Amino acid sequence: MRKLALLLLFCAGCAGARAAEAPRTFQRADSVAPLGQNVEAIISVLNIDGLVYENEPLVLELKLANVSTSSVNLNNDLQPGRLVVIEILSEKGDYKRSPDVPLASDSLAGRRYAVVPSGVFIGRQYQIRPSDPLWQLPAGAYSVRVVYRNPHRFAVVSEHLEEGDVRRLGEKVVVQLQTGSSVSNIEQFRVMSGQRKR
Repeated sequence: MRKLALLLLFCAGCAGARAAEAPRTFQRADSVAPLGQNVEAIISVLNIDGLVYENEPLVLELKLANVSTSSVNLNNDLQPGRLVVIEILSEKGDYKRSPDVPLASDSLAGRRYAVVPSGVFIGRQYQIRPSDPLWQLPAGAYSVRVVYRNPHRFAVVSEHLEEGDVRRLGEKVVVQLQTGSSVSNIEQFRVMSGQRKR
C-alpha cells in the first residue's frame, strides 16, 4: 500500500513537472548588428488599459527608431510575416506568430526603403482580431513582441525603376540597407470575453 501511495505521489509530481514545462517567456532572441545596434524596435499596445474584447481588434503599433548618430536606410516592407514577425505568448505558454509571407519580389527594383535620420522613427500599426483563425486568442493574459529582420543588403533609389534600369545604371541607383535584426520590448495585454460596454 505504501509503495502504491509513493508511486501515486511520484506520478502526480511528474504531471506537475510536465505542466511547468510550458514556456512562460519568449525564447531568447538577440538583436543582430548592424541593424540591431542602430535601430530599436518598439512595440506598443494601443487598446485602452491593454484590454481587448472579443468584438474588437488588438491594435499594435511598431516603431523602428534610429538610435545611431547618423541616418540609416531601412527596408520599409513592414507587412507582418515578411520582415516583421509578431509573436504572442499566452499565460498558459501557448505560442503564436505571424505566418511567413513571401516577399512580392526578390529583385532590387521591387524593394522599398526609407531614409531614417538620427532620432527619428518609421512605423506601422497592426490589428489582430482574437477570433481570427490565424491567431485564436481565447480570454486570458498575453505577452507580445516583434522581431524586425532584414537580410537584403541593397535597394534602388526609386520604386519607378525597373530591373532593366537597375542593370543599365548600376551603382548610381543602388543604396545600401541596414541588415540584421532588432528584437522589440515585450508588452502585455488581456483578451476579455464579451463586449466592451459603451
